[in-house]
Amino acid sequence: MGHFCVYIPIGILSRAPRPHAGARPLPRASRFRFTSCAHYHIKAYETFYVFDGSADFQVGDELFHASKGSCVHIPPGVPHQVTSKDGVRMLMIYSPAGTEGMFADMHALSQDQLMNAELTKQLALKHDTVMIEQSKDGRGKGTILG
Repeated sequence: MGHFCVYIPIGILSRAPRPHAGARPLPRASRFRFTSCAHYHIKAYETFYVFDGSADFQVGDELFHASKGSCVHIPPGVPHQVTSKDGVRMLMIYSPAGTEGMFADMHALSQDQLMNAELTKQLALKHDTVMIEQSKDGRGKGTILG
């Protein structure tokens, strides 16, 4: 049984409505260079929308290059890894919600804790994410994304 992945290069179709009173715009984020650990989600669908830059998405046995305006959708249970050598700004959507809590929990860890591969693996699992890569020396990469 194969997996199902959608890669759709799309454009912005309309402008967002005006924000409500009191809403503040988010500061312009930098593009991030990274390589995530290979992983999959047990229940969550994951959708990426690339705002700026580009990234390579290894989804199962297929490789997709996504640039500005691209959308990549990955169903539960499909192993995937994201790499951006030149930097990317993207929206990540999880459905059902909950997986995004992993980033908040990992952000709260100290650098030493982030380097503990077993700790980060268990924390990821708590948030519907199964890490596939195993560190040879038991050390993590020391970053939230990988």
